[in-house]
Amino acid sequence: MYSIITTDPLALKILMTEDIYELNKSELEVLQTTSFAPEKSQENPNFNYMGENNKYFLFLIREEKAEVISKPDLEALTGILAAKKMDLRDVAVLNYKKYPGIDFSQLKSFFACSKCVLLGINPSDLNLSDVPGNKISVIDGVKVLATFSFGKMQADINKKRVFWNEMKQL
Repeated sequence: MYSIITTDPLALKILMTEDIYELNKSELEVLQTTSFAPEKSQENPNFNYMGENNKYFLFLIREEKAEVISKPDLEALTGILAAKKMDLRDVAVLNYKKYPGIDFSQLKSFFACSKCVLLGINPSDLNLSDVPGNKISVIDGVKVLATFSFGKMQADINKKRVFWNEMKQL
């Protein structure tokens, strides 16, 4: 790579297309105490999730110990996805426990999801009202299924059956 070093005003005018300002120390201090830079907003958080979200399908879980999803829950999820002829690349899996206070509109905006499964998460935590348990609802154009956690489904075959009957429709 070559370095271009010049002080020729005409060359600088051609090379430098942006405005440049020289600030003295007091002006710089004022700018540093006044934030003109966009602040990190809760509107666009940076989520740590698993999957590639290729089919805009979001799974929200509440995992206490794992960063995203525990190994047994991941095995259950991959089995469910395989039954639907999908894999982990097709979905996004987010541990809601790591993002308290995030609401549904923020998730919808970030993930652009058309389907969302809440596994063991109360819809009211996401500012969703009128979302019945174990029935698909449509909220702002997104099919939402609020259901049991993987742990509860593993412990009760009837809960697993109720979940799967709805999941087949997503």
